[in-house]
Amino acid sequence: MMNKYALCGYLLLGSIMTVMAQADLERAAVILQQSNQYLKNDLKELVVTDSYQTAHNGVQHLYLQQYFQSIPITSARANFNFTQEDELINYHHRLVRELDQKINPAQAIMPAHQALDRFLQHYQISAASPVLVKQEQDPQRTHIFSKEGLALEDVKVSLVYQPTADGTLRLSWEVYFYELSAENLWVSQIDTETGELLAEHNLVTHCEFPAASHNHNHQHHSQHQHTELEASIFQVGQNASTVNNSYNVYATPVESPNHGIRSVEISPWTQAGLAGSLGWHNDGTTTYTHSKGNNVDAYEDNNNTNSPTGGNDARVDGGANLEFDFPLDLTVSPLEQQDPIITNLFYWNNIIHDIWYQYGFDEISGNFQEDNQGRGGSGGDSVNAEAQDDVNSARNNANFATPTDGGNPRMQMYLWTVVGSDSLEVTAPAGAVGDYLMVPASFGGSLG
Repeated sequence: MMNKYALCGYLLLGSIMTVMAQADLERAAVILQQSNQYLKNDLKELVVTDSYQTAHNGVQHLYLQQYFQSIPITSARANFNFTQEDELINYHHRLVRELDQKINPAQAIMPAHQALDRFLQHYQISAASPVLVKQEQDPQRTHIFSKEGLALEDVKVSLVYQPTADGTLRLSWEVYFYELSAENLWVSQIDTETGELLAEHNLVTHCEFPAASHNHNHQHHSQHQHTELEASIFQVGQNASTVNNSYNVYATPVESPNHGIRSVEISPWTQAGLAGSLGWHNDGTTTYTHSKGNNVDAYEDNNNTNSPTGGNDARVDGGANLEFDFPLDLTVSPLEQQDPIITNLFYWNNIIHDIWYQYGFDEISGNFQEDNQGRGGSGGDSVNAEAQDDVNSARNNANFATPTDGGNPRMQMYLWTVVGSDSLEVTAPAGAVGDYLMVPASFGGSLG
């Protein structure tokens, strides 16, 4: 991205952005102080963490983080939204009030490696002694420990202030730890004095739903129609085969085989470069014929290594003409249906990327792309979408890990077992007698 800017232009842009950020910060601080909820000292160490404008409506977004003595306070943030004319739309804040009175300075600070040991003990993670790779000289005393044999990514341990139930702020070691299983990406706070786990947050979202049987006749489903917005963005799928740039999938808005039938979607990426002009199979440096591109790399991970099982053979290949039209038989093992399944996973990741792009989840706001084409934000963070993950153990689940902008998210899709029934027999009244297709609710308790 850097080579797209002349050096003098880049330096000028940086200077302008610095001035704008400072002006935004001062304006936000005035608004917060006028709310009569904060003292001046509460706001003296506010830092702009992000500031950008949404392209489609011109709304300006400003995000702030509260610090004390150059150390961040977890969850102490504020955000502001302004019109193109700089008029305040709304703002939300969750800062610490009367900050000076709530700091509970630690009498002693345990070493970072000891805090990491406490973390590993709490989560019952067995590992050899972590190896320190790097220690930063920043106020947070950031320590980086090698991931080898320990985690999926290098482990980061740094100082933060953690709010507690009694209203005080305790100095803590924050541990950023991505488990080898990819099931959990922890951001946890360990008290620097006692070693107690004060708080934890998992950046992996898990989705567990009751699985439904697929043993019904798909001919009884009605084909859902695209919404007006989608119809304006996407070419509606055609019942054709051997078509260039085609994907035979359960197309939006059909959620699953329980909700509709497959269709062949022709060049479904958005038009006019609204969601990037690279299409779905180019990451800025390479054009692929398989299920990899700027937004997502979709592949099978049967052996749970968090990488393509067998390299490129783990991805589905559409050939030079990008013809992803593969037969699907839901009566046989999913392990025999990898091509249509991975095609569907690749399609849905891309289609969601493109739809959300229209509503402001673009490069500068931190979306998932390898190459941001000089439009702001951090690149190198396309989604690793893993189909049929861990076939020997995991079932009936899916998860999604979303690190900060610039880190690759990981989506793990597991196999599903067939449980229950997807038909409902009605015996009365006479006019309604019959068998009806039923999709079980994914919320609430069982009725029997």
